[in-house]
Amino acid sequence: MRTGMALSGIGLALAIALPARAATFDLSGDWEIDPSAGMGGVCPSSVPDPGETMSETEATIEQAGDAFVLTITGGYNCEPAWTCELSGSIDGAAYAGGSEGVLDDAGGYLVQTIELTASSANAGFGSVRGDYTLDEESCFWEYEFDLARATPEEDGCATARPGADAGPGLIGLLLALL
Repeated sequence: MRTGMALSGIGLALAIALPARAATFDLSGDWEIDPSAGMGGVCPSSVPDPGETMSETEATIEQAGDAFVLTITGGYNCEPAWTCELSGSIDGAAYAGGSEGVLDDAGGYLVQTIELTASSANAGFGSVRGDYTLDEESCFWEYEFDLARATPEEDGCATARPGADAGPGLIGLLLALL
């Protein structure tokens, strides 16, 4: 019995010592976030309801090694500004992180967490949760979202992303007509 306990103790030590997997995809760039919101608890009026303030949202992701920063750049009221910057770590296709700080003049404190799964270099899905506390009162909100790489536009025309399948191109279409 002692041997079994020692072996499971060794297994546990080995599991803890394993490093995170390298990022499966590079998500650096511009993104569109399509949220669906839901709010729980009773929040003071100073706490925005994501269901009322979020629509399609624009964001950028900066990724370096096993770390990322997601910054909301449009479609959401970022007051205070830190609420729109979530940072964390990457393990394969899983991104996890958050941000926290004083949210309002009353001294309410917000802890935000994000979990994101990259399904490809151009798409993903996830959820965000905000937990707000002021004295003895607390509330939370959470929403799920879909993530799609923004298509750059130049002179009103969409252009292909690097590494994206741009289709057969003009030469391919001409050859198909012959």
